[in-house]
Amino acid sequence: MDLDDTLPVKDNLGMKWYDHIIDDLLANPGTSLAATAARLGRSASTVYTVCASDLFKARYSQRRAQFEEELSRKMVAKITKAADLALDATIEVLEKKRDAIPLPVLNELTKNTLDRLGYGPSREPPVVINNNVVSAEALAAAREKLKVVEGSVKTVAGPTEPDGED
Repeated sequence: MDLDDTLPVKDNLGMKWYDHIIDDLLANPGTSLAATAARLGRSASTVYTVCASDLFKARYSQRRAQFEEELSRKMVAKITKAADLALDATIEVLEKKRDAIPLPVLNELTKNTLDRLGYGPSREPPVVINNNVVSAEALAAAREKLKVVEGSVKTVAGPTEPDGED
């Protein structure tokens, strides 16, 4: 996807209105189309009609994808920076107060760090064993009921004739 395809259009008047509406919807998430129309100085029916068109929906989808991609990129960058600063601060405290840190706290920090790096214990789902004990009498009764039900299904459907016979 070319970036020029997703940026607001500057010369086409119809597409320009699409982009104005889209810009407002992206800037005000959860807003109503009536509120968007009021902010843009247009009637609600005009904005509703524009938003119902296939061309607008395609353009909105395109712009929304670009917006979400950019937002995701920014969020990942900020989270990475915060994690990096937090780890630097933790390392700094560990280096300064190496002997003053209680062993249980140090042990927990080490386990958490190794776990986050993928060196912790594996988290396999627990094995579930269902032991349903049924008496021989109950099993025999259930089999008999099954035979009766299967027999009634065949009689309702009617007997089947072998192929090739009239």
